[in-house]
Amino acid sequence: MKPLSPTAGRIVAVALLVAAVALPYRLIVAPLQDDYQQLTEEVEARRDMLARYQRLADSRDALRQQLQTLREDPAAQAGYLTGDSETLVAAELQNVVRSIVERGGGRLESTQIMPAAAEGAFRRVTLRVRMTTNTEGLSRILYDLESMLPYLFLDSLDIVSSERRGRGAGQPKDSSLSVSYDVFGYMRAS
Repeated sequence: MKPLSPTAGRIVAVALLVAAVALPYRLIVAPLQDDYQQLTEEVEARRDMLARYQRLADSRDALRQQLQTLREDPAAQAGYLTGDSETLVAAELQNVVRSIVERGGGRLESTQIMPAAAEGAFRRVTLRVRMTTNTEGLSRILYDLESMLPYLFLDSLDIVSSERRGRGAGQPKDSSLSVSYDVFGYMRAS
């Protein structure tokens, strides 16, 4: 083997020095730094979670107080249907729906009381409704049903349009909507 020139020897020596420093850095120091960064982020996330749990624990007494107030105060129960039995509540719901439909310019075709269903600490009282109205009346009726107290909810809304032409040319169409839906509310289970 031929001896290296002094310049080539210096280059090889510098390269070996760089490799001697870089290799341990890449194999030991960099993985340790990555692990440290990952553990630091995990510790910070757990501190945040601990702070949230601490705030929840601190608010427990206030939440218990609010729950007790809601249980004792009849005005706090304004969102629920009230009555002595599910049948009476459903009959009252029929009267409410009838008056809202008539006030909105619709015609109530039928109402059917569905069996009440238990949902947690509440009973769901449902009424199946069929009516006819026009578009403007429908929007007014649906708004009135969903924005009143006690809270009522609509489900299974089905709208079918039946358009009829006027007798003479140029007369506007008369659009009638056949609408069916379930309206329900909740009452406290006894």
